[in-house]
Amino acid sequence: TGKLSALQKEYLSGIEGAKFIIIGSEDAVSLDLEEELGEYGTVEDRLGGNSRYHTSVLIAERFFEKPEYAVLAYGQEFPDGLSGAPLAHALKAPILLARNKDASVKYAVSYCEENEITLGYVLGENSEERISDAYAKKIFGLNENDEIIVRE
Repeated sequence: TGKLSALQKEYLSGIEGAKFIIIGSEDAVSLDLEEELGEYGTVEDRLGGNSRYHTSVLIAERFFEKPEYAVLAYGQEFPDGLSGAPLAHALKAPILLARNKDASVKYAVSYCEENEITLGYVLGENSEERISDAYAKKIFGLNENDEIIVRE
């Protein structure tokens, strides 16, 4: 949204020394909202890439230092990522958004390569419409013949 609600303002006014990190580009979180947040604390940073896939990697880079795992969630809908958050938290792993398109996975591929991540979880089913095994292998730097273990 473009403005804080009365309830949000009331809540924020009760916090001393609030610090904010905005998640999303200016298209997702307006400059007006950023300015308004500044009235209630310090806006320390904005993590907003040129797509939601890029933004998910910026978040991972900011909050995860050399994770062992990554959790992949389909980037076109929110349920997989939302329901996978407890798993990612337990693994101390970032959630990276992905889908079966090279332009969408290039950020996850680079992140996993730079952090030497070859282990992870893919939320949802193996699907040509979502995240296929082939794209999961690509993201984790695996060979075509490497086995993917399915857990339900």
